[in-house]
Amino acid sequence: KAVSFPTMVILGKSGKVEYANVGNVGDLESRMKVQLDSLLDSSKPRWVASAANTARPKPTAPTKPALQLVGKPIPLFRALTIKDKPVTTTTAEDEVTVLNFFASNCPHCKRQIPRLEKIRQEFEGKGVRFVNVCQVMRGQTSSDDEVVSLLEGLGAKSEIVNDPRNKVGKLFDSTTYPTMVVLGKSGKIQGVTVGNVTDLETRARNQINAALGLNAGASAKPRQTGRRVTIGDSRK
Repeated sequence: KAVSFPTMVILGKSGKVEYANVGNVGDLESRMKVQLDSLLDSSKPRWVASAANTARPKPTAPTKPALQLVGKPIPLFRALTIKDKPVTTTTAEDEVTVLNFFASNCPHCKRQIPRLEKIRQEFEGKGVRFVNVCQVMRGQTSSDDEVVSLLEGLGAKSEIVNDPRNKVGKLFDSTTYPTMVVLGKSGKIQGVTVGNVTDLETRARNQINAALGLNAGASAKPRQTGRRVTIGDSRK
């Protein structure tokens, strides 16, 4: 039943599991000594060791640091699309820009990209620029041709940046894919959406409209409610 690592189990000569220690706990050495001593010396109370072992570390929820960027200045960055068009901090100040960080081996990205393509069709005519930025996940890189072929197969017609060293992604704290970032002409990050969330279209529209100044009252930050469902995201 070891589901967290490291997990150390002490087996007694009785044929039973006597103790289990989960995690690299600060008092590992003292726990082991108490537990082993209690098994080697039957005169010592066994319950002391058991009590020392009852506190298990609580699992920490995975963090999505990109979500903390909403409202902050756009980091200084420069990239070129595969057609040699610049995508920079400066160009983002000239037009609302949507950067969608994805990985070629990310199954959730392959479901999110076609949904975002429909948003592109809705807003590109309003002066919004859409750029799919390919990242490396778990060491898998892709050539420009492979990225183009993948996106064409998904029906995506956004501009493409191939970022094989994740240089741009790191500047936007993109550690989970897909990560969609809306850059406002104000020079600030208008919104961030991590994962192929169920309400992607609503979020994207609200964030882009806010960046265009069409619904200034809309909040760019995702609402944290019990009903929000993330269909999926992939980590590096």
